[in-house]
Parts: sequence; structure tokens; C-alpha cells
Amino acid sequence: MAALATAVPVNRRAGCGAHGIRDSREPCGSRGCSRAAEPTAFDHRTYGAAVDWTPHCLLVHGVPTLLVCAEVHYFRLPDASRWRDVLLALRGAGFNAVRLYLHWGAHSPAPGTYVFDGNRNVSRLLSLCTALRLLVIVAPGPYICAEVQAGGYPAWLVARRGLRVRHLCWPPVGLRKRWDGAFHAACVEWLAAVVPLVAAHERTAAAGGCVVAVQVENELRQSLGGVDVALNAEVRALAEAVRAAGCTVPLFHNDDSPAGSWATGKRARTAVAGGARRGDRSYRSDLYGFDLYFTFTPGCASGDASSCQVGMLEVGGAAACTQLLCGLGGTGVGGADGAATRCCFHPDVRYAAPPAVGWTTASMAGAVDHLEATMRRIGGSAATAPPIVAEGQVGWINQWARTRGYDDVYDFFGEAFSPTLAVSLAAQGVTIANWYMAAGGTNYGCIGDTEVYTSYDYSAFVREYGKLSARGRRLRRVSLFQRSFAGVGLAACARVADRKAAAASVPGLLLCARRAVAPIPVVGGGSGGAPAAAAAAAAAAAVVDGGGGDAPLDGTARRPTFLFLRNFGPDASPPVRYSVAVAGVVAGGTLPPRAAAIVPATYPLTPTFSVHVATVPVLVRGVHDGVDLWALAVRPAEAGVLVLHASAAASPPPVVTVTWAVLDGSAAGAVAASAADPGATVPVTERVPLDELPLGEAPPAAGAAAAPVSLVATTEAVGGLCYTLAVRRGGLVAAVSVDDGGGASAVVLRLLAIADADADSLTAELSAVEAHHFPVVPPAGAGAAAAAPAAATGGGGKAAPAAAAAPAAQRFGIAWGGAEELAFDPASGELTVGVALGGGASPSTPAPVYLLRGEAAAAGGSGSAGGDGGGDAADACAAVDGDSRLSAVTAESGGGADGGSPSTAGGADGGSGSGSGGGGGRPPEAFTPLPTAVLAVCPGFGHVAYRLRFRLPRRGRGGGGGGSPRRPTVRLTLNVRHVGTVWVDGVAVGGQVCYSHNAVSAGAMHFGDVAYAGRKAHDLTPHLDAAAADGGDHTVVILVESLGQSRSPFLLNDVRNRRGLLSARLSRVATDRRWDIAGVDVTKLRDPFNTSGLPLEREAAAASLPDAAAAAWAPLRASGAAAASSLSLPLTPRGGLVWLRATFDAPAAAVGGRSGGCGRGGGLVYPLRLALDGPTASAHVWVNGLLVGRYVEALGPQSSFFIPDGLLGERHNRLAVAAYAPREVALVVRLLPWVVAPASGNLDAGGGVYAVERRVLAAW
Repeated sequence: MAALATAVPVNRRAGCGAHGIRDSREPCGSRGCSRAAEPTAFDHRTYGAAVDWTPHCLLVHGVPTLLVCAEVHYFRLPDASRWRDVLLALRGAGFNAVRLYLHWGAHSPAPGTYVFDGNRNVSRLLSLCTALRLLVIVAPGPYICAEVQAGGYPAWLVARRGLRVRHLCWPPVGLRKRWDGAFHAACVEWLAAVVPLVAAHERTAAAGGCVVAVQVENELRQSLGGVDVALNAEVRALAEAVRAAGCTVPLFHNDDSPAGSWATGKRARTAVAGGARRGDRSYRSDLYGFDLYFTFTPGCASGDASSCQVGMLEVGGAAACTQLLCGLGGTGVGGADGAATRCCFHPDVRYAAPPAVGWTTASMAGAVDHLEATMRRIGGSAATAPPIVAEGQVGWINQWARTRGYDDVYDFFGEAFSPTLAVSLAAQGVTIANWYMAAGGTNYGCIGDTEVYTSYDYSAFVREYGKLSARGRRLRRVSLFQRSFAGVGLAACARVADRKAAAASVPGLLLCARRAVAPIPVVGGGSGGAPAAAAAAAAAAAVVDGGGGDAPLDGTARRPTFLFLRNFGPDASPPVRYSVAVAGVVAGGTLPPRAAAIVPATYPLTPTFSVHVATVPVLVRGVHDGVDLWALAVRPAEAGVLVLHASAAASPPPVVTVTWAVLDGSAAGAVAASAADPGATVPVTERVPLDELPLGEAPPAAGAAAAPVSLVATTEAVGGLCYTLAVRRGGLVAAVSVDDGGGASAVVLRLLAIADADADSLTAELSAVEAHHFPVVPPAGAGAAAAAPAAATGGGGKAAPAAAAAPAAQRFGIAWGGAEELAFDPASGELTVGVALGGGASPSTPAPVYLLRGEAAAAGGSGSAGGDGGGDAADACAAVDGDSRLSAVTAESGGGADGGSPSTAGGADGGSGSGSGGGGGRPPEAFTPLPTAVLAVCPGFGHVAYRLRFRLPRRGRGGGGGGSPRRPTVRLTLNVRHVGTVWVDGVAVGGQVCYSHNAVSAGAMHFGDVAYAGRKAHDLTPHLDAAAADGGDHTVVILVESLGQSRSPFLLNDVRNRRGLLSARLSRVATDRRWDIAGVDVTKLRDPFNTSGLPLEREAAAASLPDAAAAAWAPLRASGAAAASSLSLPLTPRGGLVWLRATFDAPAAAVGGRSGGCGRGGGLVYPLRLALDGPTASAHVWVNGLLVGRYVEALGPQSSFFIPDGLLGERHNRLAVAAYAPREVALVVRLLPWVVAPASGNLDAGGGVYAVERRVLAAW
């Protein structure tokens, strides 16, 4: 709480200075006012110059700003050395911002203890974002959900049974809340510890700060069915705590759906369930954010074929009803005892993988196409501030007991889902969208909740092991377009009300047209870079519906228009051919099925010359020598069309010349057009019915049908002269120049045409057009300050010395070509090129990588003569020859055993054993006495071992004189959550699993876990030790693994659903029963999640060992030699818990993180995985002391575990595996590369090894 001593005062009387309101407790009634009537309202008068907003967008230093935000979880990147590389990969993928959840439980292992170092160093993470020019939205909770244990609350907090977590009553429904001061005090203490770290990086605190908004709480629904189900004091008090801890940026809350929670600040009319009194005013946040999830992979392996799938939940089912009545086995995998439940299990039905590209167009349209109207209907900050899609769906989580994996989830969503969703959101005016998850992560240890296993790949854009997927590349096309056009109208545009102003020939293709609310500056020959201050001020003052007006829909108004197209045709259908008409001018194009596009129109280049419409896909806009430069994607056998327009004010009509050159120098030329040689008349919509619009195609110039570029002038239209420019091939540059008749020719537009097949590789550095994001250049030391000529250094080689790099705010560059990875590093001024090496010993030479460097006006360049324009652009391109190789990389190809004998570290009966690396037997104090009446005393995660000792009466003899001794029948009936294995007298009896996807059932992963159901009986009789038959002790060990604590999402109160051994019933014949328990107190650990709870864990899985002990470990070769290496670990019913310990040397490419071990920015990237295979086995895997995998074969689906790069050293890496099984089985452990499909990144035995050689291209 010491942090409160330096806190800034809460802004209790800031009011609305813009509209003369002095007391912020009274709302501002002015139309379009975005000021919240709250004591915690953002102080516009003090901080508005740094961060502010309009109804359309965020303003950073007064400039309209569009955020393409990536969700990344640092706590799922346990090797902090990889943070920079992941952030740089996201930047290369087209993102300009990130959202960061701050995980309270990860930072606070014990009450009053807060850890902010290592992989929990929040300040370092935010500094990295600043160095990489990434704006940040921070979400410190206290609740974050995110499929982590208890939703982010610390284990010690949940263990305080007297606290009402989230103020919830009535578990598991949680519809009733009652204020809990002690719980709130704990939340305030967390915020007081973490928010000052964030506040130091806020834009309102420093011009170079990266944090522009803070999210308070998460998915805290305000009302349900019109009845309040939350406490007004809850979110208001948390917001006050955030402000008191020093936060000065705008605040918002993330709604679980577009339901309007905490947006309006309206007064309650009646007393409600949430505790509000009549007349109370609900909290209103500065901004309004919401989740957007609307399509889910179909259920499989539910355990109950009669259950129903309702959205993300499974409900009902005969087995669930049966267990509620009689308490029989769970509807999850295993644990079913009675025929009444088994009859409902149909493996053939539930083990089907989801269909490829399974999302429906109707689900997307229903969720997105009315968002703008919904925001206005909600009112408050939802209508007067830019809506924030705080979690836009990328993929979906995958649960335990699914037979599908994340690769199946990727196939379900396909490559078109995210880019189509992005365009659909932009059509609704969304300018702040966060993509969840943009980068996959790893649930190391037990950090994940009940629902998720070790991998948190999520089918993200950047897969868990680091590859950028094809879906991410497709989204990058949209993201770069949005970002580069944000400053020239796209960030602040309003829907065009006049439907006749823009139309399309295909019904439903045109979602809408939007127009900039303020004119953009046009100076001399081009539109320049960022908007001028006057234009920004005009945009900031624009009202919600200010984009229409009576101005003509052409370039003379200097307000660009954007058409949003979407083709929801069948998946297998060919691309649709269409025509669009803008103010009567028709242009044609094509659009593939399930795809979308943003078409720029009425874009001014000079006061009298504009791009009227461009149906050729525009990838990105930049600035070169003060003139716009557009990169275009040219599809095969199509003519990319730009319709240029000279207004009637241009008199005489200008002569337009297009000079072009092929990048390889094989051809060059020029074409010209003027009013003296007009082509065909352009159709006008008033004369042609909409459904009869022609499929406009550019007629080639006479005798030039095969020419790569053609230009035709048309007769007068829309008050001037139009010119149709067609580009028919990629790999060329062009310059459009205009001669006004006075003899002077000026370049007004530069073009870079890229083949559509290469467009997915294109990335861009947009510091020049986003200069306001970080007006202060990052300090020296954040990255290399020098840049080299356009040449690539070899792997790990040094770049040649060169002049100092240009300030970040002046940089613009485009890179594309034959590379797996391309990323601009704004801190160092370098381009990192990652060349995929594939799986062959001698891969073919990759295609060249091209770099186009844009220049500021002060940098020179002719730009004055049309004939030189193409040459200027061509001179800015440098080809990089990718000629490197990686030898001895093999795909997964079997392999033989490589020595190393497993060892038993302690029998299941509590006896002693020894391991090959030292460890000794389990100490007697591992078990502590446990009262018989209290079994499930350990809420949480990991393993808990229970020991039951009992005696049986002495055996008598059967009748008839001299018969065999009678053996009494002994049964043990257990109810566990979630995986249990039973040994009696050192012999495995069997196991049981109780886990279900059903919302109300035994072992439910969330919501209603029916605690009395899920029992299973084990017959101990055949396994009893005869030596203890005559009155001696029999020992039962029950090892129970909890898959995690539920997270209380939405309105659920399931965070204290019982875990461990819920009940045990032993046959009455047993006497003298004594219970003991062994487990781990996580509050004593510095990292509470890096534990399995298994005996001998600290000794056997240590990160480092004395050399003598390490030498005794079995060797395991990394898969860089001719064959993959494997070790086999035999598990037997009498083996108990078995430890395998081995060492391995990693390939140099896999060591130390992607930039750490290879030399920053260069070298090889070669991620590794551990593949496990063993029927019925359970295993936990540590690498150098970190728990990197939980393998439960009965629940699946994961069997390959990513080894985070930063964990590895080049020599003597420690691998520890703890395993057990109820029957005899061999657990095979293999160390392998990632053999994947080239586009998706899915594991594919027929694919190539994901191995990338990185080189640095300097001085871009």
C-alpha cells in the first residue's frame, strides 16, 4: 500500500470543459459529448493534448488514430528472452498495438508478496513495447479470465474461504452479489502495487509512453434480462483504486458481449438483484469495450451423445440426468459405472474432428453487421466514444478430452475468417480492435485453468512455436491498409447515407460506403504524410453523422470515401466478378468467396486530381518524396483497375502519363492519355439499373493488349475527365504524372505492383504515416543506431558500418518476397529476413526478398518529371538473395532407443527408491495426518497424494475342515476431480477420470460440477498383500491430479468447485483407518504455477544439478542428426511413480531465444518439441526446471509439447519426466523439430521442418 503515498488525486471535479460543465457528477447533455459523469472520468483538460477521442476514434496528440491490436500473454511466454522476438513478429504481422493482461496470481505467490522480475517484469515488457513503437492497452484486472487458474486471482486469495470472490453469493450460479470489503481491500492492494508500474509508461505521463488506455475488470456483466446483477460500487471502486494508484489515461471495461454494461451511467428505476437502490446512478466508463465471439468449434468427446451444444456450452443429456438422480459416473471420459450411463456413450459420434472451414457466414453477419446501430442504441460512452472490440475472435480454446487439437481448430476457421471479420468490423466504424489471440502461448506448469491443457496455441496468427500462419498473413493485408489510410480519413469516417452515391452490381456485396468526416490536406503534388493539425482538429470536432453533407462524392471535397465489400458466396465457388459505381463512374473487379476488401475512392492527390475508385487490391499506402505511394496486389489473368479523375477546374484537361519499369530490369515503358483521344463512355447509375451494371473492365490501349500497363481517357463524367489505369502484372513500379498544359509535369502518385501470390509476404514500416504514435525517438541503446547499405549479412555476421539511421518518425519501407519472416525493427533501423529452410538437406534457392525504401521530402529525389518516376521507385528497391542453408535437419522419421535406463523414485506405497540423478526416497514427512471427515481440503491444481492405512480381521477357515482361508472382499469407492490412480500394497489397482464438458454434470469443467456424482468402485481384494493378511497394515495410495481451478467467468461462481479426493468409502470390514495427505503449499513457492505437486519434484526436476549428478543422467540426442532420438520409459503396476532423467545438447539454432542465442536479429531459428506416447499413462515433463508439459493420455489431446527457446542452453539441458500408469505400458519420449504444413503451420508428417535462418538487412 506504500504506492498510494505518491498517488495522483482522483479527478473529482473535472467536469466537461468542452461544454461548460463544472461538476463531473452531473452528466453533460450536449449532443456528441464523450465525457463520463464520474469522479474517475478522464481529465480532458489536463491530459487531452496527449490522448483524447471522438465518437469515431482515439486521438493521440490530436491526430485520429486507428489501433490494430494484438493480444499477447507474457505469462504464457515463460522465457522472457523471447518477448522481444514475439513482439517484433507481431509488428511484422501488421499490428501497431498490443493488449496486456496483468496476471495477479502470477505476481503474488503469497499475501503481501509481489514479484516483478524475470518473466514477470512488467516494466521491461512495457519498455520493449516503447522501443518497438507498439501502443499498449493494459488490463490489470483484478479479474482477467483468460483461461487461467481462478481467472487470475491468487491461490491464497481463493483459499480464504470467508471471502466472497467477485462479491458473489449462491455458487455456482452467482446471480446474487453482496459487497465484501475484505475482498475489495485485497484487490486495491494489488492495483496499488502494479498500476504505478503502468503509470510510468502512460502517454499522459511522457511523450514517448506507450500506454494509451487501461481496462478495469473484465467481463463483469451489469444486467441480465433487464435486471441488474452487478454492484455499481464494484467497478466504480476499482476505477477509483486505479486512479488513486496514478493512472491518468482513459479507462474502460470489457463487456462480455455488446450488452452495454457500464456504458450509460443511468439511474436505476427500481431496486434490483445487484443491490442498487432506486435512483442510484450506475457507473459509466470513459470508453466502452466488449468481446466478440460468435462461432465455436463443434463439441466432440463430450461423453454424452445425447447432450446438446448451445454456443460454447454443452447442456442436458441422459447421462447427466442419470447421475443427478443416482450419483453414478460422470459424463466425462471414463468414470462411468452403470449401464444406465454407458448406454449414452457413442465414441463414433463424439470422436469426429470438426469440419474444415466450418464457420458460417450467417454467424458473422448476425454478430457484426448491426454493431454501429447497437452502439447508438446503447448510448452513453458506447455512442459518444469509439467502441473497442476488446477481444475479437481469432480462433478458439481447446479443452481436455477433445479428440481434436489446435490444428483442427485452425482448419475450422481457415485463412479467410480473420481478414473478413476485420473488414466487416471496419464497415461498422470500429477503429480499435484487439485480436485474441494474436500470438499463441504455453500454459507452463499449472497456470491454465480446468478447461485448457498445456498448449494455448489458440490457432493464433503467430503459432505457439513462432510461425506466422497464412491466416495472419491474410489479416496483415487488411491491417496495413487500415493503418496506412488511417491518417487520411479511414480512422474518422462516417457512413454515407445516400445509397445512390455508391452501388454494386452483385446484391449484398457492398456492405456500406464511409466517408472521411474532415478534409485531408493536399499540398502541391501529393497528400503528404500525417494530416496537418488543422485537419486533425476538424476531425476531432466532427459529430457522429457528420460524414454525409451535400458535398459532391468526388476528390474536390478532399474527403476520401471507402467502400466495404464482402463476398459470402459458397466456399467452392469461383471468385465473383462485380462492378461498383461511385457517383456514376463504374469500375470492375473480382472477389474470392468468404473474402472481403476495402476499396478507396474519391481520394485527392492534388486540388484538381484524384483517385476516383480503385478496385485493384491496395495493400498499403506510404509516402515517397512527398507523394503517395500505393502497393497493389495483381491477380493472375486480371486487370487491376484504378479510375483517376481530373475535375472540371483543371482546364485544360491534363495529359496523364504513366511511366513503368519491371523490377528485374527486363522491360520499361510509358503510356499517356488525354482528352484528345477518349475511350469508351463510362456508364452512369442513373441510366443503368443497379442489377444491370456492366462488369467494367479496362479496355487496353490500341495494339497493347499484352502490355503490363494501359491507360485510357474517357469522356466527361462527374464534372471532369476520367482515366482508367490497368495494371496486368506484378513485379513492377510505376509513376503517374500530370501535365497541366503549361509544360510542367509533376508526379502525383507512385505505384508498386506485386503479384497476388507474393502479397501475403508483404510487410511495411509505417513510422512515417504514424509519426504521432511515438513522436519521441526511442533512446539510444534500445536498438542499433547505425544502418548499413541494402545488403544482407550472413548468419551471425556483422553489417558494414554506415551512416546513422533516420529518426523513426521519418521511416517508411515495404518488404516482400521469398521469406518466411519479414519484420522491420524500428529501434535499430534494421529489416530482419527469415528464410525458411524446409526439411531437405539441400533446399532450393528461395526467391529474392525486395525492399522498397520510402523517403521524406527533405531526402530529395526528382519526382518532378513523369518520365523519371518509375526509375525513382525502382532505385528504392533492393533485392536480397536468400542463399543460406541449414544442414542435418530431419523430419520426424522414427528412431531407435538411445540408452538411458529409467529409475523409480519412490514407490507408491510410501517406501523408498532412488533415482539416477540423486534424490533418494520420499521423506516420511511428505505425508501429514488428515482428518477422515475432511478429504477435499486442497482447492487448486496439480497433484495431491492421499494415503489410507487400514487393517483387516485375521483370516478364518472355511467349513468342512481344512478348507482354504477366506479372503474378505474389500471395495474402495472414490470420487475424484479429475484424474485418479490407486495403488494398494504397492500394486496399481486402476484409475478413474471424472471430467466433463457438460455445464451441469460430474466433473464439469466449469459451472455446475455435481459433487456427489462421479463415484467409481475399485475392488482391492485381488491385490492385497498376503503378508499383511493377519492383522497387518494395508496401504492404499490415491494420487489425484486436479486439472485446475475454475475461473468464475461471466456470472458463474465456480471458482471454489471442489478438487482432489471428494469422497472415499471403504468396506466396513476394514478397521483402524488412518488418512494422510501429501502435497505442495504453493504459497511457499516463488512461482506458484511451476509445480506438479508430485513427490520428489524439487529434487528430481531441478533446473541445475552438480556435475557429478548430471553425468549420471541418460543422454538424449536432439533431432538434428540422421534420425530422431527417443527414450522408452517402462511403466508397470508395481512401478509406482517413475522418474526419467536425461540430458541433451540442443542445436545452436534452438538455443537462448530467437535473438538471444543467435546474435541479435541473426542466426538460425529451430524450435523443438517433445513428443510423448503411452496408452493410459500420465506424465509431467520438465526442461531445465520448468514444467513444460502435462500429458494425460486418457484425456488428451496434446502429445507434442513446445520447448520454449529461451530455456535451452547449448549443452547439458536437463529433461525430467515423471510418469505413472495403472497398467503395464511403455512411455516413449522423443525430441523432435516442428514438421509442419507451410501455410497453416499445422503438424504434418508430409510437411517441412520449421527452421528459419535470420539475416539482417540494414539501412532501410
